[in-house]
Amino acid sequence: MRSMSEGLGLQAGPADLLVSLIAETSSLTAFGADGVRQRGACPWHPDPSESLFTASGVWHCFACGAGGDAVGWIMRPTL
Repeated sequence: MRSMSEGLGLQAGPADLLVSLIAETSSLTAFGADGVRQRGACPWHPDPSESLFTASGVWHCFACGAGGDAVGWIMRPTL
C-alpha cells in the first residue's frame, strides 16, 4: 500500500513534509546537536516568541498548547 506522500508524488518523509508545510507560514530555525528539530513562531496566537517546535513529524506549541501532525497543521483554521 502506498503512503499519502507517495500518492502525492512526494519523496519526503512525514517530518520533511511537516517542516515544509510550517515553513509556508512560519520561519523555522534548526536547533539541537542533531539539527533535525526545528523551532519557530506559532501562527495561531500573537506571541512572537519561538514557542513552536517540530520533531519526528509532529509539532507542538508550548505557548498555546496546539499540536499534531502534518494533517492537523493543514486542518487547523487560520487567523
